[in-house]
Amino acid sequence: MAGRGWDDARATTRLLAGAAVECLQNPAKAPERVTALDNIYRLLEAFRTNPIFGFTSIERRHGHAVDAFTISPPREKHLTEVRDVIRDAIAVAFKGRSTDQAVVEVEEVLRLLAYPNKGKPKKPAMIRATRFFTEVTKRLAAA
Repeated sequence: MAGRGWDDARATTRLLAGAAVECLQNPAKAPERVTALDNIYRLLEAFRTNPIFGFTSIERRHGHAVDAFTISPPREKHLTEVRDVIRDAIAVAFKGRSTDQAVVEVEEVLRLLAYPNKGKPKKPAMIRATRFFTEVTKRLAAA
């Protein structure tokens, strides 16, 4: 939606991250917010795997995006801002961990919140995920 210009990617991400914080602070609310949790999960997965949007294995190997991506359509400005906010929030909440490890951990917490029949997230992972999403909302509110 935001990538197509129908909405501002920053506002959408802020709303989704806020829903995640709400569910992390009160897991009983998660079943009502499954759609929001699924959507922020998808956003993080896109960040982790999409070379146009986020952090990719190509960047991990080479330290920068491959020149071949310059022939791709230009990124929507706000998606780039969201990418930068996610990177900064990971650096704050997951000091000493790789971006990939951090995103996978947050995704696992989201999955277990949204679908409690699959298990319960561990407290340290919930604390890091809460800090991550709090940083995301704080940074996007300032943008």
